[in-house]
Amino acid sequence: MSQAGATPGFETRRWKLTMSYDGTRFCGWEKQAQGERTVQGTLESTMQRLTGGPVRVFGASRTDAGVHALGQVAVADLPPRWEQAELARALNALTPRDLAVVRLEEVASTFQPQFQARSKTYFYQLIEGRRDDPFRDRYAHRIATLPTPDGLRRTAGKLCGKRDFASLMAAGSPVESTVRHVTAIRIRHGRDWIRVFFTAEGFLYKMIRNMISLMVEAASGKLTLSELEQILAGRDRNQAPPTYPAKGLFLWKVAYRK
Repeated sequence: MSQAGATPGFETRRWKLTMSYDGTRFCGWEKQAQGERTVQGTLESTMQRLTGGPVRVFGASRTDAGVHALGQVAVADLPPRWEQAELARALNALTPRDLAVVRLEEVASTFQPQFQARSKTYFYQLIEGRRDDPFRDRYAHRIATLPTPDGLRRTAGKLCGKRDFASLMAAGSPVESTVRHVTAIRIRHGRDWIRVFFTAEGFLYKMIRNMISLMVEAASGKLTLSELEQILAGRDRNQAPPTYPAKGLFLWKVAYRK
């Protein structure tokens, strides 16, 4: 990661930002050449208003268009004149209402949020219902009948561990390896909702949205556990169920070694 600062060559302080955002109106995290509204682009524009010069912001995870966050992490190098409380107030005063800095702390100049992350945890939110719910449909994928939590736990056991997830990676993101280590999948549920939490060092492109789709199909009895294993072993995306929508996915937290 190259150093970012309002004025290259001048003294800066590196700040770690933990952010939450509603991803509905963002075209993902990463700044784009066409000028689409992105989280990174919005943050850089905000900081440029503060500093009067260009600022680079580097994030821990490149969330897709429509994906939300409760604990996205990023860093930026800024001139040393601001103290923590003053800077936090200024950033939140200038950012739009669908983006907030919930924690701000100074870190070492060598800190890199993406490459030093120990793990990332996302959750996917499902709600049950046959009619639209204007108060929840923005943040969850609605299905007519939820699978049982125990059914989801049985399918989760087939997805945890270190394995090749090529069949659950969407096209468009070349990677050296499609092997990932999913360290935990946890289920939380209520009367008409379920949240499935996924933890790993990293994920493939749209991997979580494809995992939850596969889990629901199997837990609902549309696929057997044997067929689920065959899909994973086949490494063929076309054999897996369709990708679930982005609106149900949240980046919950990024963990770092102390």
